[in-house]
Amino acid sequence: MKKYLTVVGFLFFASILTIILLAARKNTFLRETRENISIADIKRPKPFPICDEQWPTDLVWHNGMDQDIFSDPKATKGGTWNTSLTSFPPNFRQVGPDSNSGFRGAMDDNDLGLVDVHPVTQKLIPALAKEWAISKDRTIVYFKIDPDAKWDDGMPVIADDFIFRLKAMRSPGIVAPWYNQYYSTMVSDILKFDKHKIAVKLPSPMADTVLKAAMRPLPYHYYGELREIRKKYPLSRAISYLKRDNKEVPPNILKIKDEYESSVTSAKEGEKTPKEPSVEITVEDVEANWVKNHNWKIQPRTGPYNISSFIKGKEVTFERNKNWWAKDKKYYKNRYNVDQIRYTVIRDTNLAFEKFKLGQLDQFALLLPNYWHSKAKYLDPVDRGYMQKLWFYTQKPEGSSQISFNLDHPRLKDKNLRLGIIYALNIQNMLDTVLYGDYERSETFHEGYGEYSHPTLKARRFNPQKAIEYFNKAGYTKIARDGVRINDKGEILSFKILYAAPFHTQRILALQNEAKKLGLHLELDNFDTTAVFKAMLNKEHEIAWHGWGAGLRPQYRGQFHQSFAHKKQNNNLSNLDDDEVSQMIDEYRFALDTPTRVELAHKIEERLFELAPAVPTYKVPYFRQGLWRWVKYPPFIATPSNDMIMDAYGLFWIDVELQKEIRAKMTKKEIIYDIPPLIKNTRYKGAP
Repeated sequence: MKKYLTVVGFLFFASILTIILLAARKNTFLRETRENISIADIKRPKPFPICDEQWPTDLVWHNGMDQDIFSDPKATKGGTWNTSLTSFPPNFRQVGPDSNSGFRGAMDDNDLGLVDVHPVTQKLIPALAKEWAISKDRTIVYFKIDPDAKWDDGMPVIADDFIFRLKAMRSPGIVAPWYNQYYSTMVSDILKFDKHKIAVKLPSPMADTVLKAAMRPLPYHYYGELREIRKKYPLSRAISYLKRDNKEVPPNILKIKDEYESSVTSAKEGEKTPKEPSVEITVEDVEANWVKNHNWKIQPRTGPYNISSFIKGKEVTFERNKNWWAKDKKYYKNRYNVDQIRYTVIRDTNLAFEKFKLGQLDQFALLLPNYWHSKAKYLDPVDRGYMQKLWFYTQKPEGSSQISFNLDHPRLKDKNLRLGIIYALNIQNMLDTVLYGDYERSETFHEGYGEYSHPTLKARRFNPQKAIEYFNKAGYTKIARDGVRINDKGEILSFKILYAAPFHTQRILALQNEAKKLGLHLELDNFDTTAVFKAMLNKEHEIAWHGWGAGLRPQYRGQFHQSFAHKKQNNNLSNLDDDEVSQMIDEYRFALDTPTRVELAHKIEERLFELAPAVPTYKVPYFRQGLWRWVKYPPFIATPSNDMIMDAYGLFWIDVELQKEIRAKMTKKEIIYDIPPLIKNTRYKGAP
């Protein structure tokens, strides 16, 4: 018995010791770090061949070096930017299943393209390319890659990295149909003249020619050589891929094509159209199991930061590359100043705000009216001079906030029903009450794009009479005891509205309350942000409350083209399948002159208004935030393109010594009087 108790005691104390050691080493135990490989150990894949064409001698070259610098020479290096995520990313891939998360932008921001856009003038400036030129027919863009450009593992950026990007994005192994199609139809080829000279061939002349061709590279030395596989495709796609890859169409496939076309032609009226056959062809592909293999791998990057470590479910840390090749280049000097960027998962916005007030986060977006007007109206750190509030009007394209109907839902196919729902949504009331009148009503899906935005089209407003009229047309003529409408089949006029951000609940509740008065029940459906976005991309929603970011020009294809309808993992959340819209989108993509593109953009918006697959909600032409005074910014505060003070432009810096001083003063509750508590900058307010 004594021996037994001795063993039990030993095991007990051993367990306690193990728990203490693990607790002490918790972060080390859970933290995963990026694998560092020396250049000497990198296996260089077989280079792609030099093209047979000659480098033109009559090109007009541009370098974008005539634009003003937009950084502050007083910026200093050092410190850590502490920020937050509402959910941990599902993976670290930037293409493929579940890659289109909000976190992907943090990685995209550190992958430079061949050129960049000046945030003030919107003119082209150099990035990975030091010069560029356009062929006379505007179908080829020539680039001279900056010989200084390097990946953060020390390997040079060369022509092969751009060719590999094209081939990889066309490969089936990335499981990304949108990318497969885009890189198969929007880029014809990339010609390699030497390791620093390339030409990107476009299928036809295009507007914004250089930007269309200015792709980002992928590190060929990291991913390795492509392999050849046999893959089945629908006949028409297989033939287009063979032609894309400059291969002859085999006689057996041509025979199948002739037989299929003959069967379609000979089909009698009223008969079911013969199903298009599939054929097997040879294509290039990435490594086997590429998606799974690269879920949590960290690829080299050309930008200033890359992921250095992470704790799954909790934290991701980026580290500044102190030997970054572009740190002294004209448009990158005095930017990207903090040594680390730490993203901590804080699922609750209120908790994140409390951590911000304690100085655990460096800035906090106060765009939400209840924060600006209530929670952040009186802040002790602001009153004591430790913190500052900013309200800055921007001048840039607006992101699209909208409500999308899933037209694959049997009842939502009915346009009368959709119109009834739209007229039952009292969006202006929601803006005036829940959002304090701070946000503005969106009229179309693309605003802030200058002449591209429709000048006169107005979104449908709340109209109880019209809502009832269209509900009746849709067959919902009866009202049950609970006040909700029903049709002759006994179907209740009720739909789930899926949304990701918990702080949007009050907004949707405001819509729900008004809609209920007209016999429409909107059931709120919300869970983890990443899971919600995945459900939307998989078209599992009935109605989606969501938003998309903005680009340099209006983008319609991903959201509204019929090629993405009835398929998972794309942005056509309404499953809109309209020939007229799709044709105009295709014409818009390939139109060369601006007046034609502007006219098509207006017509697309008009057709979308007519079809009512979605309804725009609101826009916010400014940013508001709080930030600790150790966060420094240029005298002009921000550019018209900034999202926040601390954002991807990297114009801010952290005064590490002042940070220490303020933290010391906080413990003593000392007051500082030398900064204004609120700065409101309207320089760009109302700008076109």
